[in-house]
Amino acid sequence: MMVYSRKREDIAVPLTTDAKIDKTPFIYNPYLKKSDVAKDTKVLVAGEDAQFRITLQNLFDFEIEIERLKLDTKGVEFESVEHGTLEVNGCIVKVTGCRERRFPIFRDAWYGEREFKIQAFGLDASLAPLGQLADKLASEPKNVMIGPKPSYLSFDVVGALPHLILKKTSFSQTAVMLLEGESRVLTFDLYNMSPTSSVDALFFSYEDSTSAEAPTAEVSSFPPSSGGQDDLDSSKGGHYVTDLLQPGQTSRFMLLLPRVLVQNAHAPIPVLDPANRRQFIVDSNKTPPDVERMNRELFWYREEILRLVRGAWRDSETGRSGIIELRNLRLNSRMLDAVRQRVLGITLSLSNSAATAESHAFQVGPSKYEVKTGEFIILRTRVLNRAKQRMQLYLRLQPSLRHQATNVALDISKHFLWNGVLQQPLPALEAMETRELELPICLLHQGEYEITASVEDVGARQSTGKDNRQKKDTEQALEDSVMGIWYADEPCVIIARDEIQGGARHAITPFEE
Repeated sequence: MMVYSRKREDIAVPLTTDAKIDKTPFIYNPYLKKSDVAKDTKVLVAGEDAQFRITLQNLFDFEIEIERLKLDTKGVEFESVEHGTLEVNGCIVKVTGCRERRFPIFRDAWYGEREFKIQAFGLDASLAPLGQLADKLASEPKNVMIGPKPSYLSFDVVGALPHLILKKTSFSQTAVMLLEGESRVLTFDLYNMSPTSSVDALFFSYEDSTSAEAPTAEVSSFPPSSGGQDDLDSSKGGHYVTDLLQPGQTSRFMLLLPRVLVQNAHAPIPVLDPANRRQFIVDSNKTPPDVERMNRELFWYREEILRLVRGAWRDSETGRSGIIELRNLRLNSRMLDAVRQRVLGITLSLSNSAATAESHAFQVGPSKYEVKTGEFIILRTRVLNRAKQRMQLYLRLQPSLRHQATNVALDISKHFLWNGVLQQPLPALEAMETRELELPICLLHQGEYEITASVEDVGARQSTGKDNRQKKDTEQALEDSVMGIWYADEPCVIIARDEIQGGARHAITPFEE
């Protein structure tokens, strides 16, 4: 016998007593009503024995002896292997000393009431002639005794079915206790007593006495795999931590997570319950596009984090183990900025000009350089498109004096020279394409300078899909609310000196960051 994993809705098992209601796009339909009465379906299997319990009622004051009894049926033959409907109308009984007779089925016990005949009462009964009383009784309506109402039983006769019995199980008790996140494998030995019918589907269910929501959970046909104590697979470059927790102890773990990028972070949040899915839903709360966009980004990045992080626990004494439920993880906007990788990667760096053999720029820290005044160096801007769409971008470079007021910091013309333009459109950048731009610059006076870069998406993204259907108002508003300006990861800090003293500095080659 081969058992395959199937969904619950694929198996015709009456889980509820409500009648099946067709799905409609309407949230409420007054013409659809649930059935309050469970369907009473009786099924008999052709070729198998069935037991009937018959209750007979003796209305006499003496005992009677029954010689034989059989069921009175209608439809398919009672002892055949045909399919169809079998209707049991009663019993055919042979009582000793009487002829064989058919008795119908009565649902309720019935007792006959004795009829009392009153011809006259009071003084008139002694004075009225007998003939007058007889005429009066003949003219009055007679009471008709109502007997019990007969009924019948209807059965659906189906073909041969397998007959399974449980021979052995892996647990000795009828209940099992599971800790949070724990999984346990239960084995069942089943025996099919039918000589002709095989089993091709099994349905497992359970009852939980501690929670009303637990019985709605799914039972997996295959036990989930456990990764031991590793939170991430170290063989794939992941990181994991372990710790021993005493009873009542709380421990905090720190994991190194890479920045992630969800391409379609503004997709609608799916409805987990299929019963609540509706095609046409109007947002009655009128959620602002910015709030809806943030909610969707938080949802999809949370799903991505849960896909990367896993936890497991193990009791060294009992050997029991399980997984750590991380679904209670909540993100906010600050956490999202920390874990989200930007769609456009913008980096700034300096390099020495290839025209001069002497080095005039030295790197002293991340995105921090020392340069000699009066010498031209190369400012290199690298833009990486991590999106899956083609983007038309516009680059803006903004040099300024560091640690100065805004009006003084932006007055850079007397201190900063450049050979080119600070603002320029970029050629179309394809998906996962990188483009570098070089700008010769020269610092005229000593001091600290800072250069920032911003890139704006000035053109519509050219989608490679063929779906040209008109977008819904909500989706269009969400797309319009996405800010199309990205800034450099870190500004480029330049320290200009008339003379650069020797020391622990790293000379930048013309083609090295």
